[in-house]
Amino acid sequence: MDLGMSTKIPILQFTPTYNNTSEANESGRVAQACQKCRERKTKCNGQRPCDRCKDNYYICEYQDGKREKQKRHVRDLEEKIQSYERLFYEIRDKVDIESQRAIDEALIAAQKSSIDHRNSEDRSSSRSSGVPRNEESYSHGQYDHEGGHTGHQSIGPLERLMEDINTVTVNQPMGYMGRGSEVSWLRLLRAELDFDEEMFDPNDFHHLNSGIGGIAVTNDITCSTYHLDDINLSLSGENGQVDVYFIPPRELADQLVHAYFSSVEPFIPMIDAECFMEQYDKLYTSNGGSVTEIQSRWLIVINLIFAIGGRYYESMGRVLSPDIKHLSYLQRARILGALDGGQLFNIATLHEVQVLALAGMYLLSSKHTNRSWNVVGIALRLAHGLGLNLHNDDPALTSKQRDMRVRTWYSLVYLETTLCLVTGRPSGIQAHASIGPIPDDPYYLAVAKLCTITGTIQSELDAARCPDAVAARNASEAVIAKHQRRLQRWRDELHETLENIRHTNEEDLFQRKRIDLTFRYHNALLILHFASLATLSTHSPFPSVTTPPTVLLASTLSILSTITAGPNLMPWWCYLHYLVTAEAVLMLLMVHRHATPELFARARQPLAWLETCGSVDLASARTLWQLDTLLARVETKVLRAGGMGTGAEERVLEADAMVDMLLR
Repeated sequence: MDLGMSTKIPILQFTPTYNNTSEANESGRVAQACQKCRERKTKCNGQRPCDRCKDNYYICEYQDGKREKQKRHVRDLEEKIQSYERLFYEIRDKVDIESQRAIDEALIAAQKSSIDHRNSEDRSSSRSSGVPRNEESYSHGQYDHEGGHTGHQSIGPLERLMEDINTVTVNQPMGYMGRGSEVSWLRLLRAELDFDEEMFDPNDFHHLNSGIGGIAVTNDITCSTYHLDDINLSLSGENGQVDVYFIPPRELADQLVHAYFSSVEPFIPMIDAECFMEQYDKLYTSNGGSVTEIQSRWLIVINLIFAIGGRYYESMGRVLSPDIKHLSYLQRARILGALDGGQLFNIATLHEVQVLALAGMYLLSSKHTNRSWNVVGIALRLAHGLGLNLHNDDPALTSKQRDMRVRTWYSLVYLETTLCLVTGRPSGIQAHASIGPIPDDPYYLAVAKLCTITGTIQSELDAARCPDAVAARNASEAVIAKHQRRLQRWRDELHETLENIRHTNEEDLFQRKRIDLTFRYHNALLILHFASLATLSTHSPFPSVTTPPTVLLASTLSILSTITAGPNLMPWWCYLHYLVTAEAVLMLLMVHRHATPELFARARQPLAWLETCGSVDLASARTLWQLDTLLARVETKVLRAGGMGTGAEERVLEADAMVDMLLR
C-alpha cells in the first residue's frame, strides 16, 4: 500500500508495563528507551527488561515520557475542574444573586473552554485516524445543575413541530406554542379524548364573534385557544379612522390611569409617576387644556396607559364607555410614532424602550400573544443596545435616573419571562446577562430565581434521547426529584413579605405579587410533571413516570381557588393561561380515574366568572366555550368508563390539605 510521501504515521503511546514484548517498529526504533539506556546513551531494544539491562544485571525501569506526563497532568486538572463545578452547582442556590452570576459566568467559561479543547482534540484525531467527528455527541449533551453532565438522559417525550408554521401562518397566526403553554396541555387532553373539532360546524360558535370585536372563526385552531392574533390590528380601513388628538372625559381617564397604576405598575414600574401626572394634568386644566401643548412622546405614553386601563376593565367584564374602544388608544399611539419601524436602524432612547414595553404589555393583556412576543423581543434588543442590563457608573446620572434604567430593565425581564410561560418558548435573556443592580423589591429576585429554575426544567424536558426505557424512567424520576427540591428551597427562601398568600388585605401592595408568585410556582410544578401526564395516555410510547396524583391535584386546585377567591388581584393580563392550564391538567387527572363529583364542580366554578367576562371579552368567551365543551366530553368519557375512580375522594381530601399548607 502506497501511503505517499506526505502521509503522517501516528506514533503509538503505551502505558509502561513489564513484559517481554518489544516496542520496536518496523524501522527498528522503539517508542521509549529504559532509564539506564537513556543515562548511558546506549541503544535500547525496548524489551522489558531490555537486553543490555539483562546482560549487566541492571534494574530495567521505564519512566513516563514528556507526552505521558502532560496527559496525566491534564487528566488531573480535568478531575479538579469537575469537582469544582460540582461544588459550584451545589452552592449556587445558597448564595446571593451577585455570587450566582459570578458562578454562572465561571461555569459558562469552563464549559466553553472544555468544548473548545475537545473540538481541538477531535479535529486532530480526525486528521490522524480518518474518522469523522460525531457532532451529535456534543450538541445533544446537557448539564445537570446538581451533578454534572447528564449526557443523553433528558426526560419527557421529544417535542416536534407537527406542521410548518411558515406555511400555515394564515390559519395559525399565534405561531408555535411549546411545552408549558396551555396549548400543549390541551393537545394532551384532546388526544386523550379523541377530540375531533372537524365534527363541529363553525356556525355552532358564531356567538364568539358578534358584538365583542371578533372576526369570523372558520377553523379549529382559533377556536381551540383564547389567543387573538387572528384579529386585524392594521391601521388600514376602519382601524385607522381615529382622531389622533382625541382625549377621553376626565372621569373616564382617571379610571383608566388608576387601573394601570394600581394593577400593572407594581410589576413593570418603568414610568415616572410624578412626571407622568404632570403631563397628564396638562390635558385637563381649568381652561380645557390643549393636546398640542403636550410633547408627542408623552401623548404616546398616555394613550398606551389608557389602552391598558381599558383592557383591564374589559377583562374584568366591564365596559366603561361603549363608544370608546381600548384599541383606539393603541392606534393613536401608533400614529404618533409608537412601534415605528425606524427604531430598528438606530440606537434607541430609554423612552422608546419604555414605549415598546408598554405596547408589549397591552398586546399581552389583549391576548395578541405572538405580537407581544415580537414587540417585547425588539425592546429587549434595544435595551441591550443601551446597556440597561449593566451597572451604570456615569457620574452625570442622578440616582433617580439610574433607578429608572434598572426598573425599565426588570420590567422587560418580567414581560419576557411571562411571555415564555404563556408561549412555552425559550427566553431571549440568558441567566448571566442581568449583571446590573437589582431593585430593592424582593419580588424581582424571587421571579428571577424561579424563572431560572423553570427554564432549566423546560430545557431538560425538551428531549428524550435515551433508548432504554428503564434508564429513561430512572433519569426522569431523578430529574423530577432534583427540581422538586429546588422549587421547595426557592419557596422556603421567599422574603417574608411574599410568603402569606392568604393575606387578604387588598390595599397591601405585595398581595398582587404574592398571587403572581403562587401562579408561577404551581405552573412550574405542572411543567415539571408534564412527562408524567403525557405518559399516562394510552397513546404514549414513553415509559411511565410515577407522580403522586395528590401533588398535581394540589397545584391545580390551588390555582383555581386563587382565581375564584380574588379575581381583582390576580395578574389579569395572563390569568387565562393559568386557568386553562389548571383546567386541562384537572381534566386529564379526572379522565385517568381520579374523578369525583366534587372535582367536576370545582372545575366548573371558574366558568361562571368567564361567563360574566365573556359578554364583553372575546378571549374569555372563547375560553368558556372551549372549557365547557371539554368538560362535557370528559364527563361523558368518565361515565362510559364506569364512573368515578376508586379512592379518588381520598385523594381530593389529601390535595385539599396540601393546598391549605401551600397557601398558609
